[in-house]
Amino acid sequence: IVTTTTTDGASVNTLPLIKNSRLLSSNDARDVLMPGVDLAKDGDDISLEFKTNPRVESPENVTLTCADQTKSVPVESRDDDMTGTIWKATTTFNNDCDLVSFAIPWAVGDGAKNTTGGSKVRVDNTPPEFTAVKLSRDESGHTTVHYTMNEPCSYGEIVFGGLKNVQPYNAGAVSYTH
Repeated sequence: IVTTTTTDGASVNTLPLIKNSRLLSSNDARDVLMPGVDLAKDGDDISLEFKTNPRVESPENVTLTCADQTKSVPVESRDDDMTGTIWKATTTFNNDCDLVSFAIPWAVGDGAKNTTGGSKVRVDNTPPEFTAVKLSRDESGHTTVHYTMNEPCSYGEIVFGGLKNVQPYNAGAVSYTH
């Protein structure tokens, strides 16, 4: 709550307006099926960053929710802020959820409950699984591994015959020839 004093000496309490709210993950991975969605897993920081108008002296906690896990998270001034208007709340989640949601109960505006920059975070702690693996050998003796995963992955590592191959994976089957 922001308290201002009118010219006649009366105090007026107003809720600050939230602008430029966004959710971020400390994980560099992006969801290949949902553009604009960052991925997070257990131990990754999930941050809500936002701007207030006017300046807020000491903001109260915000709420971050991932599936059935809701946390009251303290708000801190961002390191690069000298105005008292740029804030950050950071936490971690250890459960899966489609999208992290948030609420800033002490403020108003669309940015108090929705990201205004389109940024979103999905928490996925379940490792992908191979659903089919098949080996084939051609006439020249090259062995190919054909496999399908239960979900697309943005990168991964195959170790076959003692050799490593790091490559992007797409939805569906991918072949690796050794």
